[in-house]
Amino acid sequence: MSFTIDIPEIFYASQDKQPIKHCAICGTFLLKEYQPYLIEKAFKKNTITKEDELIFEYALCRNCQQNASEELSKESLANIKMYFDLYVDFEVRQKELLKPGNFKFDDCIKDCIITKKPISDFDEYQVGGYFFRNQLLLDSLPFAIGEKAMSEIQEVISKKTRDFLDGFKDKILPVDIRDKVPDDFLILI
Repeated sequence: MSFTIDIPEIFYASQDKQPIKHCAICGTFLLKEYQPYLIEKAFKKNTITKEDELIFEYALCRNCQQNASEELSKESLANIKMYFDLYVDFEVRQKELLKPGNFKFDDCIKDCIITKKPISDFDEYQVGGYFFRNQLLLDSLPFAIGEKAMSEIQEVISKKTRDFLDGFKDKILPVDIRDKVPDDFLILI
């Protein structure tokens, strides 16, 4: 069964406060395409204002995401899968969050999917979700992941994968943003 809701504002483009319209790699217009797409956004807490500031955001059509995923080493893919399997039962998470009459979008991204700690406890975090046109797909629930888990994932990926992801940042992020992204930030394709 597939459930959808309108794209929540947290996944809107930061510049115009509208849905992200184009794939960061191929430029496909996502809001009329017949394939799902991924949006990922990374935030860092401003130490002075305590407000969450956007570090980067991007959208990838399913084709570009699959092509990029094929560049990851088999070792890294196996390690990442094992890491998530240790901490997340996606079936239980989906049943719990999608209880009829009980669904609240904010519940999907209020806690780190790995540590279960509130995202508000972290200085850095990322959110992601899958979309189809102007809808968030709830059968692939959106998620949040805190800096501790991102760091642990960095430790289980191979040098080949790390090098690919570093180069991938150069492809999908504008130059003025790319230089502000810390080296240890993980792109979650």
